Amino acid sequence: MRVVSAALRLLDATWGLSPIALFPRRLVHADHRCELIPFTFGCKPFDEDRFVNVRMEMWWNLGEKLREGKLRLPRDPALFEQLSGPQMLQDSRGRLRLESKDSMRKRGIRSPDLADALALACYPDEWFLHMKIW
Repeated sequence: MRVVSAALRLLDATWGLSPIALFPRRLVHADHRCELIPFTFGCKPFDEDRFVNVRMEMWWNLGEKLREGKLRLPRDPALFEQLSGPQMLQDSRGRLRLESKDSMRKRGIRSPDLADALALACYPDEWFLHMKIW
């Protein structure tokens, strides 16, 4: 089978000195089937007037897909717990943001890694073409 088009694959480089963060801004995978793009959840969103950062925008997009019936989730208690963990807040300009992981930890809630990965997987590739990744 021959793959004709490339796909974007985003790598969470939030931990500043992680091996992923050491990649160049964009890296084409050796088999040329995907482009690997390191980014952080704190980078600017596509819709800067509505969201504080890309993490909130990703979660909002995921919620929209679920509300519209475009996505069905597996019956996974851990995933459901993580999706309901972070609180949605507003900044002084009325933009939406998710509760920080530090704040969640103080409330005894673990980092929502599965939920973040799901939100990342559902985020439209074309939105990344219009934003600064780093």
